[in-house]
Order: sequence, then C-alpha cells, then structure tokens
Amino acid sequence: IPPLHSHIHVTWIDSMSKQGSAWTSYGDVKEWVEGLGRINSVGYILSKENKHLTVCSGFINEGKEIVGVLGVFSIPLGCIQSIKKMK
Repeated sequence: IPPLHSHIHVTWIDSMSKQGSAWTSYGDVKEWVEGLGRINSVGYILSKENKHLTVCSGFINEGKEIVGVLGVFSIPLGCIQSIKKMK
C-alpha cells in the first residue's frame, strides 16, 4: 500500500444484499454472487489500519496540515484487489 496521502486508483469488490423476503433458489443466489461488481475508485489515502483502508476524494491543506476532507469512504482490506499509485 502506498504511503499516506498518496493519490491512488483502487479496485475492490463491493458487498451487496438481495432485497425482499421471498425465497430464492440456491442456483439464482450463486449466479447473483458471481456477478458482484468490481468498483474502481480514485482518491487519497487518509489512513491504513489493520482491517481497512480509508480514502477521500480530496482534501484541503493549510501549510502541511490537512484541515478538511471530502468524500471519505473505507474499504475492508480483504475486498481490495489492486492499488496503484497515481502520478
């Protein structure tokens, strides 16, 4: 994982849930799970923890201090397929 505040492109698998309370065939569920989408996100690394990576879409600096962030989200490390440092 690149250093904190690096501009990155991360590919990850998002979790999903099937809505409704109706019974569904096991075959339909297997098909649905295989179709889980890959998410591609671009942002800046805010923190790296043991179980997740926190990213934001942008931040505001005052000198060398970050004073504000925009679009914060966290990705469980087990869901990350690749991380590339942007130039």
